Amino acid sequence: MQIKRMPSGNPITQKTIEDEELGGEQAREYAISDDEDEPSEVLTKQILTNMKTSVFDESLDKFLPENFIKELITRDIIEQVLGSNESPRLVDWIYEHSKKLFAIVILCGVAGPDLLQSMQVFREHQYTDERLPLEDFTKRYNFFAKNVWGSYMKRYNFFNLQWEFLAPVFGLQYKYELHANSVLPFTYKDRVSKQGSFGKVYRVEIENAHRKGGIPSSVAIKQIRMGAEASEAQVDLAWDTEARTFEKLRELNHANIIPCLAAIQKSHNRYFMFPWADGNLREFWTNYRGPRNPEIIEQTVNQLYGLADALDKLHNYNTYLSQNATLNAGSYSTLAPPKHAPFENIRHGDLKPENILRFAEHDLDLGTLKIGDMGLAQHHLMDTYSRAAQSATSYGTVRYRAPESFVKELDQPRSRLEDVWAMGCITLEFIVWILRGNEGLEDFNKSIQWQQQPLWDSMQLSPYFEIAYDGGLPGAILHSEVQRWIEEVLPQDPGCQPGSAVGDLLSIVKNKLLVLDYQPPEGCLRPAAFTPTNQDLVTVDNHTSSPQTTPISPDSNTPCIRATAREFRDDIQEIRDRIRQDRRYLLASTDKIGQPPPPPQTLDSPPSSTTTAGIRASESSQQSDAHGEHRKEDGETPKPVRQDGLIQARVSQHLAEHDPAAGRL
Repeated sequence: MQIKRMPSGNPITQKTIEDEELGGEQAREYAISDDEDEPSEVLTKQILTNMKTSVFDESLDKFLPENFIKELITRDIIEQVLGSNESPRLVDWIYEHSKKLFAIVILCGVAGPDLLQSMQVFREHQYTDERLPLEDFTKRYNFFAKNVWGSYMKRYNFFNLQWEFLAPVFGLQYKYELHANSVLPFTYKDRVSKQGSFGKVYRVEIENAHRKGGIPSSVAIKQIRMGAEASEAQVDLAWDTEARTFEKLRELNHANIIPCLAAIQKSHNRYFMFPWADGNLREFWTNYRGPRNPEIIEQTVNQLYGLADALDKLHNYNTYLSQNATLNAGSYSTLAPPKHAPFENIRHGDLKPENILRFAEHDLDLGTLKIGDMGLAQHHLMDTYSRAAQSATSYGTVRYRAPESFVKELDQPRSRLEDVWAMGCITLEFIVWILRGNEGLEDFNKSIQWQQQPLWDSMQLSPYFEIAYDGGLPGAILHSEVQRWIEEVLPQDPGCQPGSAVGDLLSIVKNKLLVLDYQPPEGCLRPAAFTPTNQDLVTVDNHTSSPQTTPISPDSNTPCIRATAREFRDDIQEIRDRIRQDRRYLLASTDKIGQPPPPPQTLDSPPSSTTTAGIRASESSQQSDAHGEHRKEDGETPKPVRQDGLIQARVSQHLAEHDPAAGRL
């Protein structure tokens, strides 16, 4: 008996291979080898000992990690297995070009003269590792030595065993088209999956030797599931277009957009790989137990700036790439654009706290927020084959949908300003959370619970706006409770005074983001107005199966009231600049430092949602503040105020003329 050792120092084993539990560390201890063991037998045992189990699917296939292929198949071992008298050129060829091929043949039980002849014929035909996998074992290829591989069963064994050596290595390459038998090198899979738009999301661990180029060990694998009614051609179109969407996002390389690390197609299964996040924004709001201090406010402002900038880059994708000389627009162009899906600018379409992912090193830090789950990019593909079953919820999460999205025909272009509306909802919830914590956020959510309004079949409206009826036709107005929180509840908080960071952020939400009037992109249709006297309401026809729309008049002077993503970003930058100038601005107005803040208003049981045409008039007799709130003089009858459309535009214009500070932050 003697101990044989590899050049790496690991001894060759004769130990029986033991099964292990999933996710466990595989035993790699090496035992003593008998002198009578053939070198090919010893190598076979060592290969089998170092196999790992892929746990991604139920098949539990084995694979040999790349590092062990390099470690086990050395020149010395090749010489021992072939015989020391064989040609050094054949040994060098195997070592440099055909290690995997050599190991597969060994595992097939081919040894002695048959092994030597097989490798010689492979070399004559230059059949190397690069030409693997063997696609069809039923054929008799000239690179298979006839007297060795003439048997159908031997070629069948070769075909099946080759996959254990061909697990992909993930790196800079983007798209992976894998055989149905390919083994994914995932050695851990979370038992709990998360349901995303059009698929499930799993957390997996990649075997270290099968990742490079900055690919993290822990990643999210999103499995895309198509409807049963989809044809193969429709699925291919959907997949190609979706993969191209994520490829475009790789080109942006933005710190606040989660990158797609890989697009994986394995037979009929399709996956996307992303970095695994520490959670999402909603989870952070719910689980955070630290103080909402100036640091967390500053982190919030900085991350809102990053998200707004990311949206601007998405909304102006082509312009951004053409102007940014540091990016190579063709660096990832491995996919040909689909014939009927020209790519221009990108709209997210499903922004919500659950789709804003968080990457942080500490629980008490907000970390970096990244836009994830391009939900409606997937919708654009899905509607090519499921239009008959289309419903409102297919267009994204109802809660954060902009009012105009309910009045668009299904095949109409969608405005990028719908993303800005969603960011307004998210920013408002962020402000509520900063000032009142998660309990306060839950109170806010309860106060804006919506009632289903049957505008047409399967329609449900957002809680951020409600339907008012004027002349028998419905139109959208800002939800009365949202209005009340913006104008009455939050401004009473000591941390939300005018001239403070949070107060100015609330002003942006009120005057720039949650504004119903919008400027459609070129070619987009604008919702029809009620009457010439009510042009400020977004309207739908309650008597038809689909919304009615009217083109914008060419001579229309309607201003674009809702801000663009770029304008939102620039407004946030002004807040950041003020923070750098005076950090007292994080807590209160810098011109009121030292003065006691007004007591916070107690919010009793919030009233239920209503569907009245006007916004509830303020019951307070306090005077109008610098932002032009409606005020009630003594003896004056309260008048409803609409926070939408042209009325809001006229109010803003009036304020700007009489108080420039109120017109724009």
